[in-house]
Amino acid sequence: YTNHYLQGEVIPGIMTEYKYAKEFIPEITLEEVNAMVKGWIRDENFVYYLTAPQKEGYRVPSEAEVKRIIAETKTVATEPWVDNYKDEPLFSKELPAVEAKVTKQNKDLGYTEYTCPNGVKFIVKSTEYKADEIRMQSYGLGGSSLYGDNEAYTISLAASLVDDAGIAGFSSSQLSKKLKGVNVGIAPSIDGLSQGFNGSCSPKDLETMMQLLYLYYEAPRKDQESFDKNMEAMRNQYKFAGENPQVVLMKKAYETAYQNNPRIIIVPSEAQMNAVSLDRVYEMFRERFNDASNQTFFFVGNINDAHIQTIAKYIGNLPVTGKQKNEMWKDCSPKLAPGIQRAEVRKGSDNQGMLLILGGTEGFEPTMENRMIVTELGEALTISALEIIREKMGGTYSPYVNCDYDILPNGKVGWMFFINCDPDNAAKVEAAALDILKTYIKKGPSKKTLAKVKEQLIANRETSMQENGFWMGQIYGSYFYNEDRAEWVNNYAKFVNDVTAKQIKEMAAKFIDLNHFTVVTLKPEK
Repeated sequence: YTNHYLQGEVIPGIMTEYKYAKEFIPEITLEEVNAMVKGWIRDENFVYYLTAPQKEGYRVPSEAEVKRIIAETKTVATEPWVDNYKDEPLFSKELPAVEAKVTKQNKDLGYTEYTCPNGVKFIVKSTEYKADEIRMQSYGLGGSSLYGDNEAYTISLAASLVDDAGIAGFSSSQLSKKLKGVNVGIAPSIDGLSQGFNGSCSPKDLETMMQLLYLYYEAPRKDQESFDKNMEAMRNQYKFAGENPQVVLMKKAYETAYQNNPRIIIVPSEAQMNAVSLDRVYEMFRERFNDASNQTFFFVGNINDAHIQTIAKYIGNLPVTGKQKNEMWKDCSPKLAPGIQRAEVRKGSDNQGMLLILGGTEGFEPTMENRMIVTELGEALTISALEIIREKMGGTYSPYVNCDYDILPNGKVGWMFFINCDPDNAAKVEAAALDILKTYIKKGPSKKTLAKVKEQLIANRETSMQENGFWMGQIYGSYFYNEDRAEWVNNYAKFVNDVTAKQIKEMAAKFIDLNHFTVVTLKPEK
């Protein structure tokens, strides 16, 4: 309809368009397509344009040089494309059936726990929220915390680099073609405290997802070409990132707040990039994913009894050595700098400023009540910031405000203001943000703001409870943090409504310390 009114296109209707498609598409030949492409690119209709930084010492190619490059491309010999599709099975190993025993049932959250003969557990919740979805997630404790500061960057890349190489005998592109028409996705991850998998699929493609899971343990792919390609792409990406004012601001902020802690890397140095080797990346991946004894798997979605047998077959045959069974993460969490830290970044030519204020305090006791108080504190701060900084002060984009808690490795409440603003007004905006925090420390939120927060939280929860992702998060969290979440799920509205402005004020006073935070401002270079 838009194109009809703006460009005069006709509207034959979708059924007529479908009729045309059935009539004309089968008649189109390869020769016609190739002939049309040749007609598109001609000397008399060819236009080029360049964009480049206006920067001293940066040489832009001349018109003559560009014309020479274009002329040379016409004489370059190109080989016809050869399809690298592999016409062989993705998974050819015959695995024996496994009988998993029911070892736990939770009626409140509606899940069943199964244990395979090899000791590996998997938890299943069958739902009808989405007919074409099964979600999978897993974890085993340890993660990147088991590696030293000097290898923090390498371990952060290990899962993605090995994953990008493909699996078993299939490169990434070959695997993509092999899985064409199959609704499945699965990827390994190595986080700060754990390692595991995230995946989803259609019920009909569950076995394919389980085969891929098995192959990550049995036959991860070590591919130099894929590694080199990805590292080169990252190098180029970080070169551009170094010119992005927002990235430079974030880098400076975290370097300042965490005193250049080597485990926090926003933009890696050339030395850190050069220290990454394929051999060590692959070795790290194998160290994290060669023993399933510490993994717990979760499945939520449209799951039937046949699916449970399929899950048991593959998880029950995963390699188990027992070496990682009792493995635990180490606390190597970075500490915030003491006192009030300030820094300024000069980057970019536009008259655009940014302000980032962040802080955090340890000692948070993560009871369900305390978690809700912090949640409502964060939501209320967001509303107040929008009302005061954006609507009353004007001249700024919507401020981003976050106040949240960490349960592990040690209880902590962290908070942040990230605000785009006129660089000349940065000091005023900072003062306004700190005044909001001071108000919450002294008085807490207004009655109107708190009522709005409660209404939003309850409405959002009613929606999310109809989604598989919500139940995955609750069941996964109950295992990962070893806690009973039945009351949290069943009485959520009560938790929300029981929070008072006084409790929020006390929480703010305890965990928003205005004697210890970091402020970093961005201003243009000139």
